[in-house]
Amino acid sequence: TISAKGAWNLMLNSSVSADGMSIPKEYRDFNLGCLLGAIRRSKSQDIEPFMVGEETSFVADNSGRLLLKIHDNQPQDNSGELRVTVTGTFNER
Repeated sequence: TISAKGAWNLMLNSSVSADGMSIPKEYRDFNLGCLLGAIRRSKSQDIEPFMVGEETSFVADNSGRLLLKIHDNQPQDNSGELRVTVTGTFNER
């Protein structure tokens, strides 16, 4: 289980016309600004993101490093913080 408490400020600093802004395809799968997770296997570049949000529970398909990030294409202009807790059982391989 991964749970997150806190808040961050998602900065959208864009000037748009009356036509608005199109959202790139790679950002349509998850809510903009949500907490995303991924598990990176040691020798693989394949990373499949998943929505964490405030809490998610799952059984990982593989072992590897847990990565967490805000779902934003420019995360450096955001502020705030989340406190993330990871609980569960782990099998040694």
